Amino acid sequence: MPFEQKYTSETRDASLARVLERRSAEPGNRSIIRETADEFEVGEQSLRGWIRAWEKANAPADEPVAAAAPASVATSAAPSPTPPEAPARRSPRARPAPTLVSPSWRPRSPSFAATARL
Repeated sequence: MPFEQKYTSETRDASLARVLERRSAEPGNRSIIRETADEFEVGEQSLRGWIRAWEKANAPADEPVAAAAPASVATSAAPSPTPPEAPARRSPRARPAPTLVSPSWRPRSPSFAATARL
C-alpha cells in the first residue's frame, strides 16, 4: 500500500515558487515561510523541507549547501590519506582532599539542635 501524500504536487510547487519569489523581493523578511505556509494552508515544517530539498538539488557543484552533511560524514566512504589526530589529553589535576567537619563541632545552642532533628 503506497503512502498517500498529504499535499498535492501543485501545492508544493506553488508554495515553493512563492517562497523563492518573496525571498528575492524581500531578502530581510524572516517570516516568509510562516506567512506562505498560512497562505497555502500547509505545515511550516513541510514547507521548510521542500525548500531544503530544492536548495540541495539546485546547489552549485562548487558550493555545498549549509544544511548538507558535515565533511566528516561525507568523506567517511573514501579512506583518508592521514588518520585524524586524537584530541589532546588533559593532564590530571591534583584535587584537594575533601575537608571533614571536626568531630568536636557541636551546635551552639540547644534550640538549634532541636530544630536540626526535625
